[in-house]
Amino acid sequence: MNPSQILAIRKFSKLEYDSRKYSLDTASLIDKYKREQVDHDIILQSHEEQMACINLAKKLLPEATFISTPELNKELTQNKSLIISIGGDEHFKYVIHSSIEGNLVLNVRSDNLKSEGALSSCNRLNLEDMVRQILSDSYLTEEWVRLEAQLNDKPIESAIDTIYIGEKNSTRMSRYLLNYKGQTEEQKSSGLLIVTGAGSTGWFSSAGGHSFPRDAETGKFIAREIYKGTVSGYLLDKGDFTDEKDLFINSLMDDAGIVEIDSIKEYIFKRGDRLRVHVSKNRLRVMVLNPEA
Repeated sequence: MNPSQILAIRKFSKLEYDSRKYSLDTASLIDKYKREQVDHDIILQSHEEQMACINLAKKLLPEATFISTPELNKELTQNKSLIISIGGDEHFKYVIHSSIEGNLVLNVRSDNLKSEGALSSCNRLNLEDMVRQILSDSYLTEEWVRLEAQLNDKPIESAIDTIYIGEKNSTRMSRYLLNYKGQTEEQKSSGLLIVTGAGSTGWFSSAGGHSFPRDAETGKFIAREIYKGTVSGYLLDKGDFTDEKDLFINSLMDDAGIVEIDSIKEYIFKRGDRLRVHVSKNRLRVMVLNPEA
């Protein structure tokens, strides 16, 4: 791969983000952290770790273009062979949503101290091996499944890992009609989660779901904290669907119902609105480290 055709987007550390947000230098920011009883040592260590990763990436790929998150737009990702996200999983999702569809992407976890990096196979410790594979075209590529959705018959943003449906205020009950495999059921819950394999290890798993492979050609859903009350039981509180079976949700929410895509894109989902969700035929092309190269 030609390194000049690589665009790398790096995330600001919390120290950098807070410094910009509050217009404070490092010493003043540390004083603020101390007053707020924030563990500033962890923030400083995390910052140093992230800068070490970014500086190493620049050293290994001097011909690549490096920008920070606020500079990212879809025009910059045109005609690029590889888009590298240097940050965490949330940053990786933001980069994908801000990139041209079809780009090959790589997620580099920049913080080995605090970031889980569930969607990454690369970090500072193996970055040199990853770059060697990039330059020799010996890396592996995975095809991750995405979810497509239409809100009132109009396409909205595709999901990389999670679609949340429910009240924006989580203290309010989410009410909706779920139509699945020819059955319709009215549900009251804390919201409905619909995920791909990439999203099955996070919020979905914490809600009681089970993880599954990122390339599995299926989506799964689970109702969070479903209301039992006097209802005898639910038949559709969880399930899976393929590209041959769509999932339909009708909003019964009177307050501030939303459809949220990957915790990035948000759409109003008021009473009477209808959402259709299905497995996309367009896959996310993700570069991963080849353990045998």
